[in-house]
Amino acid sequence: MDAIRSHLFENPLYLYITLAVVELAAAGVWYSRRDRKSALALLPAPVLAVAIGLTAWLVRTDREEIAAVIQAVGAAVERRDLAAVGEHVDANCRSPGSGRTVIGKDELMAIARAALARWTVTEIRLRNIETELAGANATTLIDSRVFARSDRFGQQVRDIGWQLQWARRPAGWKITRLAVTYPEFLKNLSF
Repeated sequence: MDAIRSHLFENPLYLYITLAVVELAAAGVWYSRRDRKSALALLPAPVLAVAIGLTAWLVRTDREEIAAVIQAVGAAVERRDLAAVGEHVDANCRSPGSGRTVIGKDELMAIARAALARWTVTEIRLRNIETELAGANATTLIDSRVFARSDRFGQQVRDIGWQLQWARRPAGWKITRLAVTYPEFLKNLSF
């Protein structure tokens, strides 16, 4: 079911290709016969293509909602708006801390506040976002390139990998776990 939803609403390219092949076949039949019946056979493929396009545009899937939240969080970090970031983090969020400790939302937000006090994030480029859905939960892997500067270190560019776990709540998708997957020195979130 997830594959059907993905092809219909998120990436209908294969459906468009199939409709183009059908349309070419119908055009070939019409060209050889040149009658009204074969001309009418040219109509369904474009009508279906428009219907699929409208459906993909109107329906927002869970993956698209999560991608929108990720974009909103990245934009909020660039604006240094931690309140906006916190809106997308679940109250029960847990993340790995240094050693074997686990930190909650408050500690995670304090680490982010301290990091943004030292660094000005000028741009975040999300290069790869892969989300796997499992009912009301999801896991997203993100490859990002973060451009930041500080008075002490100047301009820096870091490639950072993230793993986010999500839960669907009444207010939308919320981050329930955040972990850095690379580089190694950031894994304990002690920026």
